[in-house]
Amino acid sequence: MDQMTSHHESQTYAHIVGACSGTLILVIAREIPDTYWIKSYLIMTAPSISVYLSTIANEIKSYVIKRYHHVKSLREERRIIRRIKALNKYPHVTDKDINLLTKMVSDARIREIKKMINSLVD
Repeated sequence: MDQMTSHHESQTYAHIVGACSGTLILVIAREIPDTYWIKSYLIMTAPSISVYLSTIANEIKSYVIKRYHHVKSLREERRIIRRIKALNKYPHVTDKDINLLTKMVSDARIREIKKMINSLVD
């Protein structure tokens, strides 16, 4: 459900960018005198340009969202590693517990790397 909502929001964003860019091109064309040759080209190409710009905007937004989530997961991983290292200061925590937590973090890293590889392959 969350992925579907995200896809819908992304499409809505792309549609808004497309509509605004097409409208802007037509407004610019309206202000150009009829004797200029570029006016007819702007009017004819406005739909194509707006579709192209909406596609580009959608790609940029999806790239930014992917990078944001990647950076967010890296920060979370670093925070967890700092907390595990901080456990060394407490006398009640055994080395066995710290090793277990470190192994769990390593396993989580491996799963994340495999997930990234699979997403690149698909």
